[in-house]
Amino acid sequence: MRQSRSRFWYGCALMTLLCLIGCTGETGSSTAPASLSLVDISPDGMAETAEPWLTVAPDGAVLMSYQRHEPVPAVEIRTLRNQLWSDSSSIVQSPDLMLNWADYPAVHALTDQHWIAHWLHKVPGDVYAYHVYTSSTRNAGASWQPGQRLHADDSATEHGFVSLHGDPDEHGYFWLDGQRYAQNDPVMQLHHRVAGQNETVVDTRVCDCCQTAAAQTSSGPVVAYRDRSSEEIRDISLARLTPEGWSTTTVAHDGWKISGCPVNGPAIAARDTASDELAVAWFTGSPEPTVRLAFSQNGGQTFAPALNLNSSATVGRVDVAWIDHARVAVTWLSDNNMLVMRIVDAEGNLSPVYEVLPTSTTRGAGFPRLLYHNSILYFAWTDTSATDKQVRVAVAKLP
Repeated sequence: MRQSRSRFWYGCALMTLLCLIGCTGETGSSTAPASLSLVDISPDGMAETAEPWLTVAPDGAVLMSYQRHEPVPAVEIRTLRNQLWSDSSSIVQSPDLMLNWADYPAVHALTDQHWIAHWLHKVPGDVYAYHVYTSSTRNAGASWQPGQRLHADDSATEHGFVSLHGDPDEHGYFWLDGQRYAQNDPVMQLHHRVAGQNETVVDTRVCDCCQTAAAQTSSGPVVAYRDRSSEEIRDISLARLTPEGWSTTTVAHDGWKISGCPVNGPAIAARDTASDELAVAWFTGSPEPTVRLAFSQNGGQTFAPALNLNSSATVGRVDVAWIDHARVAVTWLSDNNMLVMRIVDAEGNLSPVYEVLPTSTTRGAGFPRLLYHNSILYFAWTDTSATDKQVRVAVAKLP
């Protein structure tokens, strides 16, 4: 009965939203902030959950993974098919899961039935000693294979900030690997591994705890990450695989010199896996806190000049999604506790800044996620306004 009510309620909400899409013209105002009309489609039973991740399967199902913090830590997943959320199911459940507001699990759909996932397990040692485990399902989440450690190194150091990529023929993982800390050389590396193959070192010196962001292009996988020079310049780089090995490009020369990790990684989106068109969004503190965006037409070999997106103070925590052949949507957190969004095209045209929803800039609020699918914007975030924090989801028409 609960599922039937959920189907009816969500179906009514979606029908209303689709009517708005068909009956409302484009927003013509250039003033900011503007607002979006949201429809809350949060599933039931989400008390004590956080750190959502959104993706879409080839058949159009929306997948959402998240962490359940109580009573036993777990990585769970729900799917949205035919206007109905599935019940929650566990990918893994263990008191040894590493629950981290900035370093969170994710899922990726290779086919309608074949999905991959990763999560983090604590190991004895330092409070930030944890390893990455991966698993897969070939029956759309009905059952998952036992988890396997992703990396060869088993030292009690940090391994995480994973990003997944791939297609039915080949898939892989990028992650930050702290094994050199165990050798009294406190430098974080960026590693990569294709499933079934040995891992490789992509970059020997990167920022310690900023998220990585991967995409699949027609030329192969790429990863955006926060680099770290010997002078402590922590700008965003992109690495791509060439016949000669990994090649790195600086996305933009911000010149942000900072002695510690800002815990604020980039986001990347490929227009589709058959093209080399990329959009990379990120936060920088130089010369002032700014959200930036840069496009590449050649798979990350070069980037157009970066665009500054925020019109007021920001704390970053960005996400980006393509909405058509020329435009992307970018979200970030403003410092007045609001998730905001702007639509940008490769010619540098900017929409108004849209206020999406009120949230928090505390660590507990984490990193809100953005997905664009079938003319609908999906937003997932951790709501910390109540006693029990919980993952929520809302949808909106494209402005």
